Amino acid sequence: MTLTSVSECVEEIALSTSSSRSASAPKAKHGASREVLLRAARSVFETKGYFDATVSDIVAESGLARGTYYLHYKDKDGIFIDLFRVLSREMHLLLNQRHKGTHRQRVEASIRDYFQYFAANQGILSCFLQTVTFKSELLKEHNEIRALSLFRIEAHINRNIALGLCNPVDARITAYALGGLLEWLSYSQFSNGFFPWGEPFEIEKLVQQVTDLWCRAVYSPEAASIDPDKKR
Repeated sequence: MTLTSVSECVEEIALSTSSSRSASAPKAKHGASREVLLRAARSVFETKGYFDATVSDIVAESGLARGTYYLHYKDKDGIFIDLFRVLSREMHLLLNQRHKGTHRQRVEASIRDYFQYFAANQGILSCFLQTVTFKSELLKEHNEIRALSLFRIEAHINRNIALGLCNPVDARITAYALGGLLEWLSYSQFSNGFFPWGEPFEIEKLVQQVTDLWCRAVYSPEAASIDPDKKR
């Protein structure tokens, strides 16, 4: 099955979770072996990268029979794409969770989630980002994932401009610029090892500085300290 949007990915998680409760023993065993293979593939791709990894490496890491691998996947591409989608679901669910507090506290929490996810998964994310441009199917899905986050930021800005809480900016360009800032910083700090001053920034300092930039760009002076869940 080809998934072409994050919303479909999330829906598939819910369906698979629900159906797993009534699955037969053979189906449960089939799913368990798939999970073992995915964990093994993640380890191999993190260590060797996409181009140097082989099916034999993944099979050896999993401890399963080679025939079991081919019950699930016909080649290396198949499991790579599957793993990409699994991690895309993880990231989507993490980055779209609703935080509490003031506008600033919510922005800060989301930025922290983003950086911490990249830091914790830098090996496999680096592998994906270096490979995705060579695979049109993954590039399309990757861009859909990126776009959903930007649409969410755009809607938030437009909604709060109408309430008088955001600066009168172009919501689309601002969302594009801020989303690009987070992506570039995450890739540079946690995947590419781009440290012009010789060492990476501490994550918390990075979170605070980017939160300041974000809030100054988007919110009117008083709005960042407002909790939208509380009546004013």
